[in-house]
Amino acid sequence: MKLTIKFEWRKHEEPKHWSPDVIVAKALKDAGYTTGPSFVEGDHFEDKPVIPFSDKEKYPHAEVAWPKKA
Repeated sequence: MKLTIKFEWRKHEEPKHWSPDVIVAKALKDAGYTTGPSFVEGDHFEDKPVIPFSDKEKYPHAEVAWPKKA
């Protein structure tokens, strides 16, 4: 089976250890799945719409990202 996942990075800060595609692959492996090479389109800090996955107007990542937890 081949699975295509579309996700948007919504955290305000940069990932500390891995890029978002590696985080997803690790979660799948931890759940018992085998993963192959990943393909990344875009940058996880690119402009995004306020509503995830919508085609509405896009804003800078810092304006729509989830805030850092205190």
